[in-house]
Amino acid sequence: MTTAINRIRPRAMVLLWAGQVVLAVQFAMAGAVKLAGGPALGLAGLMAGAVVTSVAILHADPWLPLALGTVAGLIAGSRR
Repeated sequence: MTTAINRIRPRAMVLLWAGQVVLAVQFAMAGAVKLAGGPALGLAGLMAGAVVTSVAILHADPWLPLALGTVAGLIAGSRR
């Protein structure tokens, strides 16, 4: 029994993934534009907690939450 995923050609699969990435970027950009000072500041605080959790508990690299927190902090600072 074949599923719908097995019937999609590799090139079509790549195009579908590319479309998903484009949509995700569009949603992320739309959300970032709407962040005001208060919510962005809250997100920066949340990301600070994520950095501490990544290092202290998960023993993982903190670069992603650090980068997201920095962006949120910059947005919060510019919207004040």
